[in-house]
Amino acid sequence: MKNNYKKTLDEILNKKFSKNYSIGYDPLEVDMFFDKIRTFISKQYQKELEYQKIIQEKDKKIENLESKIDKSKQSIAVLNSEIKKYVDDGYQSQRMINQISDLRREIADLKNDKKE
Repeated sequence: MKNNYKKTLDEILNKKFSKNYSIGYDPLEVDMFFDKIRTFISKQYQKELEYQKIIQEKDKKIENLESKIDKSKQSIAVLNSEIKKYVDDGYQSQRMINQISDLRREIADLKNDKKE
């Protein structure tokens, strides 16, 4: 896009008209009109450059946010894995507690049987 503006500006600035004062447009008016066009195109070009800069900044922010999201997803996956491990360990512990409790009952029953 930059080259298009430069080319257009160069064409406007370097445009030559044949001078025929008996008929046609006033060269001063034509020059003034082209000056307005050149000014307009220059302003548009500057706006485009500003917008391109803003877009680049926004793209960088998006990349940073996407990177943070990826890191957060990885952290969440690790935390979910740890939670699952704790839950599984909890079930394991509960099963062991139940087994110990069953063994204590069996021991108590055996002791009671011995006394009788």
